[in-house]
Amino acid sequence: MGRSYDKKNAKKGLKPTERQKKTLENKENKSAFHDGAGNTEFKLQEDYLKFGRQLEKELGAKRCKEILELGIAGRDGVEDDEFLALNTLRIWRDEQKGIIRNERDDPKFKFNLQKRIESSRNAEIEFGTAYDAKGRFWGNFIGNKNHVTAILPPSTLIGGTFLHNHPSGSVFSAKDHESFQWWGVKNAIVTSHKGVYSIEYHGTPKYNKVDVAKYQEEYFKRFAQVREASALRPDVPQRTWDNIKWAEGNDLMKRFARQFGLTYKFKPTKEYEDFPKMTQEKD
Repeated sequence: MGRSYDKKNAKKGLKPTERQKKTLENKENKSAFHDGAGNTEFKLQEDYLKFGRQLEKELGAKRCKEILELGIAGRDGVEDDEFLALNTLRIWRDEQKGIIRNERDDPKFKFNLQKRIESSRNAEIEFGTAYDAKGRFWGNFIGNKNHVTAILPPSTLIGGTFLHNHPSGSVFSAKDHESFQWWGVKNAIVTSHKGVYSIEYHGTPKYNKVDVAKYQEEYFKRFAQVREASALRPDVPQRTWDNIKWAEGNDLMKRFARQFGLTYKFKPTKEYEDFPKMTQEKD
């Protein structure tokens, strides 16, 4: 990935290269899109296609291939213009040839869903991976210990799949529910060292901000109660408390799914296969 040009460079008196100027122009075009100004989604695609062709000329085929193979679409909430432009161009060219690649389920594809589930399961920071409704790969996103942000044109993930990991092993957060509804995904997956949590949406979910706020309040309330109880009983093994905390989160998610018509599942890793058995799940 090429050097980025930001305000710090400007303060130092450094001038952007021609390619950096075009990257900045591209970001300005996208900011208008995120602000919802006008019919800019088509324009955004055109900007990406134009920028992608330009990168091919300036960087050469070898470097462009490296960027695509690296697969990073964003880091710490900042999109990678070069990958997004080249990937948009890649998918557009396939469409012109009538080629549809279901990369999400292709075992030979470097970033297929199962490989990403396994590779990010035990990561110490959050990673995200996006696929559109046809299973085409739209990039990996790198976050921090608490969250990961995906920056893509809003329609990209309608009916698609978004995977990310939770280093803590916890279930879906309130923020996750908000994001999935906004993106319009069909499948949402959280992978962790404890197992894989998954949600399948059947149309647009009917919950709203108030419902999500209630979920968050209950989420923190339950976990606080477990934390307080564990402090009073140091004689109880930590794994038991981990199981109780997991059971509370799992129960909360099951109730939320039933209330709003979602299909929710949890598949434990081998190390945590005993968790559903240790605690009698609530109906």
